[in-house]
Amino acid sequence: ILDVGCGVGDEVAQLEQCGAEVWGIDVSEEMIALTRRRHPELSNLSIQDFTSTNFEDSSFDMVVSKYALHYAENLEPVLHEIRRILKPGGLFLYLAAHPQLQGVFGEGEHTTMPLFGGEPIVSFPSHTFAEYFSDAVLQHFDLLSFREGPSAKVGGKSVPYFFQLIFQLLKPKR
Repeated sequence: ILDVGCGVGDEVAQLEQCGAEVWGIDVSEEMIALTRRRHPELSNLSIQDFTSTNFEDSSFDMVVSKYALHYAENLEPVLHEIRRILKPGGLFLYLAAHPQLQGVFGEGEHTTMPLFGGEPIVSFPSHTFAEYFSDAVLQHFDLLSFREGPSAKVGGKSVPYFFQLIFQLLKPKR
């Protein structure tokens, strides 16, 4: 299993405790350093750009990402890289900020959103469902599950905070 945007590594550690062979990558040197302090037992951690990893083609049975993909300026190369390193028939599960948030918190090209009751305020690129469900994705993956997170009143509107997708990489046709 590969955790893309592993953050502080709690999910990597939990999956390893369940017996999975797990790798965690993050673009942030600080996050990987924090993960190593919090979870010194983890060895498969590295700082990597999500658009160009050092993994071999078809390396993973599963790729997971929790609240990391929406930080990518351009989703297309990230999704292409995940497709490259995922084994045919493998699963890709991710959780991302809901595109409707951009109309509530954001202005223009980036969304700003308060976390944890108001602090800190984070900024990330605004992405649409069309980007998450691009032709490049739908040509190579089957959508197995789509779920929206609970809605909350934000700025006078009720909007879901997140959405979760589970895709399965199609096996090559013969």
